[in-house]
Amino acid sequence: MINSYGRSHMGSEAVDLYRKMPNNLHDEISSICVLNDSSHASLLDQAYSIFNTISRKTEQIVAIMSSFLFDEAQQLIEVYEKSNPLCSSMYMAILSGARNSRDSILSEKMYRRMKIPFPDEKEAVVSGSIRLCNIYSSLGDHEEVEDIRFNQIKELGKKFKEIYRGLK
Repeated sequence: MINSYGRSHMGSEAVDLYRKMPNNLHDEISSICVLNDSSHASLLDQAYSIFNTISRKTEQIVAIMSSFLFDEAQQLIEVYEKSNPLCSSMYMAILSGARNSRDSILSEKMYRRMKIPFPDEKEAVVSGSIRLCNIYSSLGDHEEVEDIRFNQIKELGKKFKEIYRGLK
């Protein structure tokens, strides 16, 4: 029902329903739905308030929050990673949110940061580079796009082209 409200552009109703639900029914799926609906409805204060009440913050919940709370996203990830394994999907969520807001500075920072802990996750790094390229492309900075692609090909060689084709 929460998801239906969100899909119908009724974010306030989704938040109201979530808050009326008994706490024992609040699970990862309902939390993700209400956070996502709040974000799309620009109800960021409500999303933040709900996020703070969630006792078990999974990687998907942190990723959803990271996709629209840019100022706090890095802190959310750092807190999560203190007691959980590193998760590339959180960095990808920030990259997606930064792409949506066309924030090339944050995108570049997150992409460089994700390359350090995930050197063996080539697909995640290539996918991150593609998202970064999409941001620069949307800003008309095609030279930066070519530089990123060139560096990825230089670092990964043929493997980059194989991974890139697999992600399309």
